Amino acid sequence: MKTIFFLALAFVCLISASISTLSSLEEVSFSERQVISSTSDGVWSVFVADLDNDGFLDVLSASTTDNTIAWYRNLGNATFSEAHILSQSSLGAVSVFAADFNNDGDLDVVAASSRDDTVSWFKNNGDLTFTMQTPISINADSVFSVFSADLDSDGFMDVLSASQNNNTVTWYKNNGDETFTEQTPISTTAEEANTVIAADLDNDGNIDVLSSSYDDDSIIWYKNNGDGSFTAQTPVSSTLLGAITVYAADINNDGYLDVLASGLVSTEVVWYENNNDGTFSEKAIISLGIYGPNSVRTCDLDNDGYQDVLVAGYLDDTITWYRNNSDETFTKMSLISTSSDGAKNASAADIDNDGDLDVLAASCYDDTLAWYENNLLANEANGKLIFKILISVSISLGVIGIGIRIYFLTKKKTN
Repeated sequence: MKTIFFLALAFVCLISASISTLSSLEEVSFSERQVISSTSDGVWSVFVADLDNDGFLDVLSASTTDNTIAWYRNLGNATFSEAHILSQSSLGAVSVFAADFNNDGDLDVVAASSRDDTVSWFKNNGDLTFTMQTPISINADSVFSVFSADLDSDGFMDVLSASQNNNTVTWYKNNGDETFTEQTPISTTAEEANTVIAADLDNDGNIDVLSSSYDDDSIIWYKNNGDGSFTAQTPVSSTLLGAITVYAADINNDGYLDVLASGLVSTEVVWYENNNDGTFSEKAIISLGIYGPNSVRTCDLDNDGYQDVLVAGYLDDTITWYRNNSDETFTKMSLISTSSDGAKNASAADIDNDGDLDVLAASCYDDTLAWYENNLLANEANGKLIFKILISVSISLGVIGIGIRIYFLTKKKTN
């Protein structure tokens, strides 16, 4: 009896190991650069959103040299329109974000322009045009980052900004009538604050705030007290040299949002585990040696249910991704690009609606917005046979039964 049992167990383990090996060999590759625009002078920021409600994700950009906020319509056939201009007077445009500020069902746009200290927003008219509204702020001294979230849980999307020259992270309450009111700053001591995002880090239902600040090498989170105020917590890190960007995602699938950050001086990309008690522990350096890791994001590029990491290297012109091995470690994969001259920003989205996440990048020295098609599902559609094996083992009254079902799946790429 014991012999039979252990033979069955060994068989199951062998099959499981084989499945694991096959999964690990699944290839993710990306196409050559597909240019959306090569005339976005000093393009700094890229954001993806369905701005025209047609079911295809469009692309927003902020370009600092030509002071332009623009969007490019996804035509639904893996191509994009020429630029639709929202503004050409946003001096030093560096950051852009989309959210529905007036709850009319259309995504509006908020932007930061550092040379005129302005946080501005543009109303989506629902007809492919936008109208600039009264600025949210004209006193955000060298504003470098904007973000949007419903911080006071009133059903309206508020706005966050990080300003370098006055070391300030602050938020602006959406009054529900297409106007905003600046609130008490969240922080005035984030030295050269450069990135701000919002996420519920303590799972209390309130959206907290995260910032990175260059001069004090810090990643700091601020607890949302639920009454419109925020309290700075123990820093996630105060030793990340030249902290330049921060992001939040559940890296290890434990139900709590962890923190991902990069240091421009240290060249590190690091993640910090959420300990579920208001503190974070540095887990591992994901990467050391990407020169100018100006942008970090998480995204599931291989469709395995774990968040991978995407990095834009500003000084080495690279777009790199790191596969999440599902055991709190990462593996560097093939470079997506080595020619994104001055890569400032990278993000992921399903541009062609084929079920896998593609990559977008903004590179400021060659003035280029581009995307790279993820060929994961295309490879499968072009003849790769996918199968799943379901194994069941039953032990009853001294009898062991082993059942095996094999499911063969094929996929055809749709146009």
